[in-house]
Amino acid sequence: MVRRNNQDGGNDGHGCMYKDFMASKPPKISGSPTPVEVMDWFSEIEMMFESCDCNNKHKTPLAVTLLKTEVLNWWKLLANTMPKGEASKMSWEYFLVQLKMQYYSEQNLLEINNDLQNLKKGRMSVTEYVVSFMEMMKLVTYIVPTELSKVNKFANGFLEVLHAGM
Repeated sequence: MVRRNNQDGGNDGHGCMYKDFMASKPPKISGSPTPVEVMDWFSEIEMMFESCDCNNKHKTPLAVTLLKTEVLNWWKLLANTMPKGEASKMSWEYFLVQLKMQYYSEQNLLEINNDLQNLKKGRMSVTEYVVSFMEMMKLVTYIVPTELSKVNKFANGFLEVLHAGM
């Protein structure tokens, strides 16, 4: 595993050093994360991998060091279903698929879909509305697949406010 071999900060031969990666203070993921929290974690970790010039084969072992509590238990169960030593060789892409399968339940996505369909600015600030809209869009892009449909859906959330002001 990269962590054990590189705790002294030694280079892994491909520019990715455990010490440098951990010095960037990557976020941990724990508990029962929502799909949005998982997506945000992926995004942050990807940026850190890029800044450390991390080789694909080391991404999963490094990411595993950031799993805590229930998420770590999920990983241990998954690793135990694989031949000894294979889990640490898992591709980053496959790791992401497995984590999404665990934490992006159909029920979660249906709820997010419904929330997006019914999203209205209401009493939210513009910033709160934008953040809510963007978080939901990350997960259910199929609802508004084109830029024009995104703009229309976003604008429709303001219509209630505009009509109330008239």
